[in-house]
Amino acid sequence: MTARLFLEITADDKPTIYQLMPLEPHPLVATRAWKMLTCNGQEYHVSVCKRGWVQCTCASGSYRDEPCKHTLALIEMGILPRKK
Repeated sequence: MTARLFLEITADDKPTIYQLMPLEPHPLVATRAWKMLTCNGQEYHVSVCKRGWVQCTCASGSYRDEPCKHTLALIEMGILPRKK
């Protein structure tokens, strides 16, 4: 059996569809991780580190001090926990 999960994120009135794939992170680095892949080949990795911090490999997730749209979408869908 094959199952796939797709997620649409709309930012600035521009929808982008991502295929969401769970990854097996190294247990010393992260507790959970996902690959988000667009149809044009852009790939981002979102992970939850052992201390609970969420990281994304996109430019916004790497260089800003706030959650990126990928992280926020995963929180909104219940895939990532909301901050307490």
